[in-house]
Amino acid sequence: MTKQREKRLRSYPQHLRSILEELIVKLIEGKTDNLDIKEMKGEWKGHKRCRKWTIRIIYEDIWGEIVIKKIDSRWDVYK
Repeated sequence: MTKQREKRLRSYPQHLRSILEELIVKLIEGKTDNLDIKEMKGEWKGHKRCRKWTIRIIYEDIWGEIVIKKIDSRWDVYK
């Protein structure tokens, strides 16, 4: 994860940050059974979206390695 994405993650309140960090760990470990994940279309084709409340994590799975592209609210993440 880049410094910009880490900074964005730190900008959330502590309770939400801990949930998002737990979500990221699950993505990295491949425990995606109970997560809301969808393949994306259009400009983001080839990426996946993981949703938790109004927060979206856009990521790409490259040869088993999770590369997080964006973490933001649903209103701003697709811009």
